[in-house]
Amino acid sequence: IKHYLDLILASNWFNTGTALVTTFALFGDDIRILAFTGQGPADLLFSIFNLIGMCIFTLEIFGLCYVNPEYFNGFYFWLDLISTASMMFDIKWLNPGASE
Repeated sequence: IKHYLDLILASNWFNTGTALVTTFALFGDDIRILAFTGQGPADLLFSIFNLIGMCIFTLEIFGLCYVNPEYFNGFYFWLDLISTASMMFDIKWLNPGASE
């Protein structure tokens, strides 16, 4: 299993997908604020996308910890963990002020 998980995490498809999710995580909330001001359904949709992104990043962190023991407690581990945790502030259910 470790070998196959390593192949998945190192694949071009996975890296492209996580790059797209990262781009959304960085700019999605700004797009929501600019394009959908005051619209509840857009807030819900963007919260769902952020939650999906958090889940993807969390699974990636667990996968990297399993595949590469040196990753755990390293610089990139903490960078990934803090950036993933910070996404919760963009989720409407966890932070009611996020929709403003």
